[in-house]
Order: sequence, then C-alpha cells, then structure tokens
Amino acid sequence: METIRDLGEKGFIRKLLSRYALTARIEALDDCVILDPARLFGNAALPYVVYSMDHPSPIDRPLPEGMWWRYWGRWIAACTANDVLAMGGKPEGFSLDLAMPADTATQHIGELYQGLGDVLHEYGAALEGGNIDINAQRGVVGMCWGTVPRAGAIRRQGARCGDHIAVTTALGVGWASYVLRKRDLFDSLDPATRTELEQYNLMPLAPHRAIVEASHRRPGAITSGMDMSDGLVEFLYTINESSGLGARVDEERLPVTSALAESAKLLDVPPSLLAFEFGFDMPRSHGYTVAPGEWDAVAAIFESHGTPLYRIGEVTADPAVVFNRVSGPPQALPPFWDDKCNRDDVIERWDALVEQYRN
Repeated sequence: METIRDLGEKGFIRKLLSRYALTARIEALDDCVILDPARLFGNAALPYVVYSMDHPSPIDRPLPEGMWWRYWGRWIAACTANDVLAMGGKPEGFSLDLAMPADTATQHIGELYQGLGDVLHEYGAALEGGNIDINAQRGVVGMCWGTVPRAGAIRRQGARCGDHIAVTTALGVGWASYVLRKRDLFDSLDPATRTELEQYNLMPLAPHRAIVEASHRRPGAITSGMDMSDGLVEFLYTINESSGLGARVDEERLPVTSALAESAKLLDVPPSLLAFEFGFDMPRSHGYTVAPGEWDAVAAIFESHGTPLYRIGEVTADPAVVFNRVSGPPQALPPFWDDKCNRDDVIERWDALVEQYRN
C-alpha cells in the first residue's frame, strides 16, 4: 500500500490532497484560503479575507539561556502569520490550539504566550483565543487571518515572462549558522559575527510593513509570490509549476553580507551557494515576481521601511530553472528542498549540491 513517505510531502499534496483541498490544486495554488465578502454582502469594494493554519514545530536556533519557550511562541506566531503576509495581507487576528502534558510548568506556557504577543503586537494583530488540551504529546496549531485589497492580493500564480525575481533578505544566514554549529565551527567566527548570527532569528519577523504597503499602494505590481519556508529553489519551481515559465537566478545579484562571506570562508564554499538551502531564513524570506515597469516603485516602498527588496533574477520563457554563474556557463538548478518525509541528512544533501556547482 502506498504511503505518504512513498510520495513525499510535495507529492502527497499534489497527488492526494489536491483531490479534496482547493488550495492544493495547481489552478488555485495559494498560501491561504481566500474568502470573498462581496459574495455575501454584494459590495465589490470589500477586501478579501485570507486565513492560514500552521503546525510550527520547535526549531534548532542559537538562543540566549532561558529564551526557548518565549522564542517558540514567537516562531509559532511568525510562521503562521507569514502565509497571510506572503499574499500581501495585513494580519488581523490569531488563534492557537495548544496541547501540553499535564506536568508542563505554567511559567513556560506563560512565556510561550509572551512570545506570541511579541510578534502579534509588532504585526498589529490580536490574540483572539483558541483551545488548550492536556495531552501526553506536546503540539501546537496556529491560525491567522487578515485582509488584503482585492486588486492587491498576491497569488502563487501570475508570474509573467520578463518579471524580476526578488527576495526580501540576504539568503543563507540562518543556514550558515546551522551548518557552522553542526560542524563545531561556530565559535571560530569573529565575535561580532557570532553575535550577529545568534541574534538573527531572535525576533523572527517578515518585512510586514513593506509587503502590506506594496499590496495597497501598487496593486498588481507584485505579480506572484510566496514565503520561502522550503527555500529559494522551491519558489523558483513554483513559478515553473504555476505558470509554465522558467526562472534564472544571477549569481552576481545574490546579496552577500560580511557575515555570509565569513561563514562561507569557514565552510570553504562560494558565498552564493549559501542561498540554496532549506528555508532557514524563515520567516524573513519571501520570494516575489515584480513587473519590470513597477520595480522602482516597489523597491522604493521596501527601502523606505529599511527592509530592502533584492532583485536576483528574471522569469524566462524557457521553462528551465537556471543558475547563471559569474564564471562558467549557466547551470540547471535541480529540485532542492526539505521534503518532510525525506530521511536523508540535509547537510549531506547540501554538500552534494555544493560540489555540483563548485568552480
């Protein structure tokens, strides 16, 4: 009998879940469920209501002592709200379904809720309630809803040939931190760099103000997008899957910070290859395609909030997904993301990709 493991997470969604769930279908591939109040109230001026559910598991990050529970709360809120933001929506409300063993310290539960509040306050969203269950297993499910102008909703479909491909952060910082620690190289970093990486995800926020303003002020300028919870390569293949078009990433355009450069040197890899990883820059990292004629206006909105939008490539008529190297010919980028059913070691998989693209 076929199992989820046989299909893999992506295959399970496409082959089985798409039979039943609208947002899993290729013709309606979205980060959120979209509700249209106009259908109920007959007012075409009303915005869409969008909502998303997520099951954010605790993750491996360097954290100050005593911060684990509060950080987990921040991670839950940020990951769940991220799908609303990816569609250009303004998060408005949040609910949590929480399951905890009976011997869990109430202080820890309070710290988790404090962490939720840290992120929701920043986003301007209310913690509206939810459910709590005393259970032998620890688990959480978050639900976030928001609103987005009808013309400004950003779908996964919509990329057009010639659109600029853009990302909202210098990619690979979270991944570099993870790999360095796993290889016992983290303490070899310059102290200032080590502190920067330790602080990187302490308050894990998307560039929410810029995203919401762009969707309101320049509706349709961002032609497609998604949060990059499984990394850049999944976003590029989503462009291909949803539009039949291709994607080219230009190595010379990938932003390389001093922390990335130092990390790459310790790992003995080209800095640009840190950008191809498994989504460890969540929830900062969103991928968008932007109409060429709207680029300056959209980039200016992001810059005005101190959160630059980085143009890294272009949507192409050729359906291939390509890495355009500074030296040497362009090379195909194979499918490369963290399938949750995959038992392979992610660092070993990344090492194999690096070897493929070394000069």
